[in-house]
Amino acid sequence: VIFPVANILGNRSLYDKDFAFNGRDMIRQTTIAILASDSPTLMLGMGSQAFFHPATEDKLEFELDLDPNGQIISTPEMYKLHEVHLQLMNVISQYTDSFFVRGSYTEKVCHNHGFQKAMAIGYPSLLISPNPQLGVSLKSNFDKLRKKPLKRVAINLPPYYAPKLITLFLGVLQKYPGSKIILQDNRDIKTLDKAKEELGIEIPKSDLVYFYNVPEWHDYICSKFDAVFGGRIHGSMMGIECALPTVIVAPDMRVLELAKVMLIPHTDIFDPRLTSHFDLGSFLTEVGDNFDALAFDTNRCQAARVYVEWMEKHNVPPNPALYKLCGTSSYRGNIVNETGR
Repeated sequence: VIFPVANILGNRSLYDKDFAFNGRDMIRQTTIAILASDSPTLMLGMGSQAFFHPATEDKLEFELDLDPNGQIISTPEMYKLHEVHLQLMNVISQYTDSFFVRGSYTEKVCHNHGFQKAMAIGYPSLLISPNPQLGVSLKSNFDKLRKKPLKRVAINLPPYYAPKLITLFLGVLQKYPGSKIILQDNRDIKTLDKAKEELGIEIPKSDLVYFYNVPEWHDYICSKFDAVFGGRIHGSMMGIECALPTVIVAPDMRVLELAKVMLIPHTDIFDPRLTSHFDLGSFLTEVGDNFDALAFDTNRCQAARVYVEWMEKHNVPPNPALYKLCGTSSYRGNIVNETGR
């Protein structure tokens, strides 16, 4: 049984609250389902709900703004899991030799609670593109920005409103005609309403795009834009899949640990480059210069191997495209090399 999940490991401060009843019940029902299946079980994308500043009894979420003097305070040692999470992972441990978490922060949280089977691997969306040299393509497209002017940017808003951060993204929208905000949920609408009310910035509906169909979303991003810039992981992964120059501004540990483990070009809200005379074109060029295509492609190959080895061990037929990410028809044979070059 394969369970795709996301922010399933909420902190104890949150799950102790009365309003978290539905969350606790969902975790319990998941645990019951695993026991009922009595089969090898794989959890994909398990993640902690961590922010850059640790939760307290009075403040559960720290939705921070751009701050060149800010710093990350949260550590895995500060993050405590609720009893329902411990029960869940105890059961998972009975049915698998590993479970896949989205980044090193969550991996350390699990290890600190005694669950050594946790393995940081990111999200499966890293492997959607069948191109074994996706990193090489990304690097090439970053380099092309030196020769052609940046015109159209797909913008993914962060999942909350912070005035300086939103001003940054809306400034990019206004500077590059033809750019669009790619809406991902109702929080984006609330953010834009608040920007209109507090900042006096009103975005015309013609600059907003949303999708109900993933292939349409993919085709639109791949064909309409020169780059992707934003504070959300899923919209950014669509840019990566299209091999578009993409940079994530991580607003919390959730996004940061994913970007780090998948080697996605990123920064965070404490980057001083974002707050003083910001120029996206120059910023993308600088990020591209530091992007390691070989490391990126090697990492994708290694991730594909981990997924395939688990599936083959448990008689789950892998998608043949996963083998090709390492330039081979089978991981049981000889690998051409780590990037398929």
